Amino acid sequence: MERTGIVLAIVVALSWGMADTVATLATRRQGTFVTTVISLMASVAVLFLFGSINFTRLSLSPRIFVHSASLGLLTGILAAVGYYSLYRGLELGPLAIVSPLTAADGAVGSVLAVIFMKR
Repeated sequence: MERTGIVLAIVVALSWGMADTVATLATRRQGTFVTTVISLMASVAVLFLFGSINFTRLSLSPRIFVHSASLGLLTGILAAVGYYSLYRGLELGPLAIVSPLTAADGAVGSVLAVIFMKR
């Protein structure tokens, strides 16, 4: 079990590094906006694929679906701003500086959780 966790951690780290490298090359060749649009369109395609497969399995009421879709749309807009900022940073700055800074998002989320949850 421990080996599985170690192997998965290595795979995640390699995938994250490859994603940052590919994003850096894409933003420098195509620009920040085009890279962001392509990335988000791929995400929306996967979302619709899994959503359409699981929609009937979840048997959501229309009210719950609209509420969930509204929150998803808001989250998507905020994610688009975040991805645009990341890709802009990768386009302008060196990967060795931008990537570790963006990897610190877990720490920021933890600090915000402590502040807002007051625990």
